[in-house]
Amino acid sequence: MGTITAELYVHPKLKCFRARVGSVSNTGHHITEDSGRFTVKSIITKDAWLCRDNTRADAEDEIAREWADLVSRHTPQTSREHEQSDFEATSIEQRVALSQLRNHLADVALRPLLKPGDRIRATKAECCAHEANFTYSHFYGGWIISNGGASIAPGSVYSINGKVFRV
Repeated sequence: MGTITAELYVHPKLKCFRARVGSVSNTGHHITEDSGRFTVKSIITKDAWLCRDNTRADAEDEIAREWADLVSRHTPQTSREHEQSDFEATSIEQRVALSQLRNHLADVALRPLLKPGDRIRATKAECCAHEANFTYSHFYGGWIISNGGASIAPGSVYSINGKVFRV
């Protein structure tokens, strides 16, 4: 991912602070602000504060450092292995972060690999429970779109043309 930088922004609908790292729009951090000072909950250490009463720039730096640490801990795995290990996440924030990281890494890896007509085995975004076969059509935003119109999260791809995919 190169140099990692974080940016705090106010979510337009939720009206709360979120952190963005590159194309990852929600890192899973719990962020509060009081009079221009920021407190951020760690996504790696359960119930620990990453920073308390910091400036915006310092909070962004702390989030970037923790995200870099999370990236360095990532080991390639299939979507099935990820689903099983995801349940071992210590907090909801960590689950969000791991899912966002996996989707980002898979998106980057899959874009040059997939060609229209490729067969994909993945979990459907609509139900998040059933794995099914799809025929790849195109990317739309951060989603894979099948010929039938199904939306597929890049991180949920298990195999491409029968070859197991690890990211």
